Amino acid sequence: MKKTKYSNNNKMKKVFYLFALIAFTLTSCDNTNNVENLQITDGIRFGGLKVSLPSGYDKSVLSLDLTDLQNQFYSSKTGGSSKVKSSEYTNITFERMAILAEEVISKYPNIDSLTAADIALIKHDFIGIDDETIENNIEIIESFYTALIRYDLVKVLSQKNTTPLKAKSVVSNDYFGYEMNSSEFWYFVWHPALAKPIQNATSKANELTATKFPSSSRYQDKGDAFRHAIWNALMAKYIGLDKNNVADCIDRAKDFSDLHESGGQKPGNMTDEQYKLDGQMDYHNNGQGRNYFVSVAWIIKEGFFKVKRVRAPSEEQMANDILELTKTAKKVVTVSDINSNPNNLVHIVD
Repeated sequence: MKKTKYSNNNKMKKVFYLFALIAFTLTSCDNTNNVENLQITDGIRFGGLKVSLPSGYDKSVLSLDLTDLQNQFYSSKTGGSSKVKSSEYTNITFERMAILAEEVISKYPNIDSLTAADIALIKHDFIGIDDETIENNIEIIESFYTALIRYDLVKVLSQKNTTPLKAKSVVSNDYFGYEMNSSEFWYFVWHPALAKPIQNATSKANELTATKFPSSSRYQDKGDAFRHAIWNALMAKYIGLDKNNVADCIDRAKDFSDLHESGGQKPGNMTDEQYKLDGQMDYHNNGQGRNYFVSVAWIIKEGFFKVKRVRAPSEEQMANDILELTKTAKKVVTVSDINSNPNNLVHIVD
């Protein structure tokens, strides 16, 4: 359904401005403390507000934590048992996860950029709520919809042929998020709004690396260093499209890239020392990409209401800047060598 333009009513404009300024992603907040036991006519109490759940939903959905969601998922996959074999693979890609998350999210109000249609939906779900109450309780409203989105996403994933793997069994030179490990899978369940920007950053990082390093193996060389750095810089850029804080963009990019790196499993042809060096190279170059983003990002005020947003140079400019950094990248043979180069990209092979 096409969303209508925001009303010219001054009071509604104020609400839109304040909502846009908040610029939350659909993340975090355990909802357990928000759900009250009091059952009321045509709804329940959630965070002090009177809310009507969608048909077929129980109020327990609003207080599910990550463990509850995992149990729900695994139970549906194993006929009632919450256990699943760690050797089973997921066949869901970053791209597919992002599509499914976006489909679920689209059913609910976009708290980051409310339209008149979004506000009308909030007023339908939150019984008797007015503009001022919406304005004063936006975090509670967001946590309500976030809980529903997480629950819906797990239901959708349960119906697909997916099983999150606890750790990748191999390290692929081309891997940047095509088959996910368990940590990545559950990160997107808990932070569904980040699936699309991270998937976009992943695809763009691979594309730019192939262009800038066409002859590279992209494994432990300068092309690999470039790829990790541009990946993290792009994650921060895309996450920042609806954020007003550079540090928040950096934190999200670090959270996910750390999960990606820690989800690997040592290949049989690597010694423990080689595997540790390889991992530290990736962590280090990820961090260099985020440091670069901090150095080039800025805050602008957009539109009639001057809403703050994080912005950065174009993808091509960022890629060229990081390409320049590869010219001073240092070859390393030990973890100590990496630690001795806090401001440089590093590589293991030429």
